Amino acid sequence: MNKTSAHMFNMFVMRKDLMNEYCSWLFPIINQLAEVIDSSDYSPFEMRFPGRISEILLDVWLETTHYPFIEMAVVSPEPVNWI
Repeated sequence: MNKTSAHMFNMFVMRKDLMNEYCSWLFPIINQLAEVIDSSDYSPFEMRFPGRISEILLDVWLETTHYPFIEMAVVSPEPVNWI
C-alpha cells in the first residue's frame, strides 16, 4: 500500500458478521503490537498508537477483502490540526 489517505477515526457502520470478521482479524494484530512495543515512556498522544495503527489497518482489511464500501463526509465541530 502506497497511500497518503486513510479512513480515520475508526468510524464505520457495517453488518454484525462483517464487524465480527474485522475485529477477529484486527485485535490479534493490535494485541501483538501492544505486547512487543514498550510504551511505558510514551506521552498520552503517543500512547494512542494502537488506535492510529488500527485506522490504517481498516484500509488494509478493506483492500484485502474487497468488500464494497461507501464513504461519507465527517464534520468536526472543532478545528483539526493534522500536523
